[in-house]
Amino acid sequence: MAAAAFGSMEELSSVRAITSSASASALMLSLPTWRLLFFHKCDRIRLTETILAGLVKPGASFLDIACGSGYAAGLAAELGANPSVAMDIAVGYLARHARRTAEIMGAHVLHVAADAHRLPFDPGSFDRVWSANVLYQCRMPTVVVAEIRRVLKPGGRWLGLERTVPAWMRQREQERMDMLNRENGTVERPWTLRDWRTLA
Repeated sequence: MAAAAFGSMEELSSVRAITSSASASALMLSLPTWRLLFFHKCDRIRLTETILAGLVKPGASFLDIACGSGYAAGLAAELGANPSVAMDIAVGYLARHARRTAEIMGAHVLHVAADAHRLPFDPGSFDRVWSANVLYQCRMPTVVVAEIRRVLKPGGRWLGLERTVPAWMRQREQERMDMLNRENGTVERPWTLRDWRTLA
């Protein structure tokens, strides 16, 4: 794999994010890591544990895209993934939370700051790719999907969990997200099940 990896907090903190899409995470960034994991991610943690237990095999290479707290990458490392890579565009999240999560778990995780639209890995680098609530926040989700396919090994598997809204709620959700996007500089959009099927 060819990637920008960080061995120290100083190296990680010195890297600039490629875009400003993480501006909405200021509040979560200010929380202690244990509180982020326990309160904000409690339901997702249980789901992640259940799914990854069947997805990750010892020795498999694992990539967690837009890792946030980094729990999935830490869990994959515990399950024997090698390497287990936690990647996020938000350098602050990597420095404050993802690295601390790995320390709490005692897991060996490689942390990479990068944009999901331009994954800094060679083709066929990973046996498993994981993403949770990522594509609906991306400017060009089709590009991200193409990048995921590029970095997967032949026979590799990608599991993506995404937000889905019923078609009848789409307009109301679009209005809500438009307001948040204006405030936070983000590009979130509501996706229906039909939207995801056409993307796949």
